[in-house]
Amino acid sequence: MRFERVLSGVAAVLTAGMVCAAGGWGTPLQAQQASDWRFRSDPFAELWYHGMAVVGFAGFGRVPLYDASYAWSVASDRRSQGIEPTTLERERGSLQAVFTRDPAFEVLHFVPLYLADAPVDVALDAFDPLSVNSGGRADGRIAREVGALAEVIREPAQREALARFARALREERDVLASARTRGIDLEESGLEQLWRDVAAGPLADFLRRERLEGGWVTLTPALGPEGRFLERPSGSVVAVSASADTDPRAVVGAVVRELCYPPVRRALGPYESWFENRETVSDVSDQAATRCGALLLEAHEPDLLSAYRDRFGDTTSDAAFLSAAGFAPGVAALEQQLDEALRRELKLNPGSDRASPRPAGR
Repeated sequence: MRFERVLSGVAAVLTAGMVCAAGGWGTPLQAQQASDWRFRSDPFAELWYHGMAVVGFAGFGRVPLYDASYAWSVASDRRSQGIEPTTLERERGSLQAVFTRDPAFEVLHFVPLYLADAPVDVALDAFDPLSVNSGGRADGRIAREVGALAEVIREPAQREALARFARALREERDVLASARTRGIDLEESGLEQLWRDVAAGPLADFLRRERLEGGWVTLTPALGPEGRFLERPSGSVVAVSASADTDPRAVVGAVVRELCYPPVRRALGPYESWFENRETVSDVSDQAATRCGALLLEAHEPDLLSAYRDRFGDTTSDAAFLSAAGFAPGVAALEQQLDEALRRELKLNPGSDRASPRPAGR
């Protein structure tokens, strides 16, 4: 998801904090093979993204960040059981308004990636109230991460809004435990074996070139088609949507798409001057990542293409991936050059080591 946003703007401080952090709850991922990605559920990530979906903090991109049907299903389950609206549901309108009008809160979409494996109570304690010293039960790693977040969420009103959200999430734990929307069963789905077959074979060269040989994939039903990606030297973190009804092939395709953001960033870099604002750059980046995933699967694992297209749309296999997605003609004019740049980055064309061409003009 929106790799540029991780490296710029409000999230830059957090990226620096994570790169410097050592230890923590996760197992260090060093000197791993291309298949050394671990799929797991993360209770804090599941709770956090559940809360974000209920609030409806959608962001500005074309690809949904959260599954709107998930939030509806949760509310419907609660009503069918005769349970009164939760604090988060009662305050969702005000929280949505606060989060939406302040760009600093865009970093909230990435919080579970920075706090991967943090115990739920420890993580929530750190946000209520948010402070540089975090206190409580936070160890050195989470204290550093929350301290970095405090450099982004600086104002008292911002911190109080975040504290309100964290307090409301405590109540949501019971709602989440009884929700009918369940995550994918890793053992029954065969997802991990499917990924190992793909990562250790067809995509091994790509993962090795990108230094993405190992990391964590967090699965949660609250996310929309747009996932999350955080690149870390000790093992990158990906979050994608997966429920009990999700095709495992589509999950693997979604992970491939998220891991496309580094080459997409390089391919898009020479052309960013074409766009008027960062929002458009981010939108184009997302669409290019979808195209990148399709190119990789088409070249190396075509059996996954149909499930990938079902998840992201038929335009993923079309070189007209910008105009078909509804971008304005001035933006869509870039698609041929960007498609060629992606192919070079993915080593799919003869002479793929040549430098990317510079745009002649708008």
